[in-house]
Amino acid sequence: TELDHYTLHTPSDLEPLRIELDWLAETALNQAVGTESFIDLDDGTLWPAVLFDDEQGPDDFDPASERWLLVAGLGSAAAYEVMQRFASTVERPDLASRLSDALAGSGAFRRFQTTLSRHESEYTRWHRFRYDAQLGQARAWLADHGYRPVS
Repeated sequence: TELDHYTLHTPSDLEPLRIELDWLAETALNQAVGTESFIDLDDGTLWPAVLFDDEQGPDDFDPASERWLLVAGLGSAAAYEVMQRFASTVERPDLASRLSDALAGSGAFRRFQTTLSRHESEYTRWHRFRYDAQLGQARAWLADHGYRPVS
């Protein structure tokens, strides 16, 4: 794995790509299924789908070119799974139960946030947990496409 290369100081098979992981996770991967953003492999710039929808993408954009890496939105399933994983880490049984109830059915994202917002320390922990999960998702997505993030 990439972590093994890093810890053992061995070369990686993945191509380095200068990109902002949090931007990739939040702006592209967490978008609706069917949404298409693109990464400019020359400079690591992420072009969100909304810019293409508004015809504000780069002038030299050619999706057939090897210069552009398609980023398809993954939809809400991955974010929902992160909420489920977080709920399983909550140590207070009453709050864990309320979060589990909040995740059932339509409106789960809003109910989950509302329930957590009443518990400041858990709400803060949730934001850290979600951020770390998004970064991991972005790293894994890049690795699946042959790239590793560099700063």
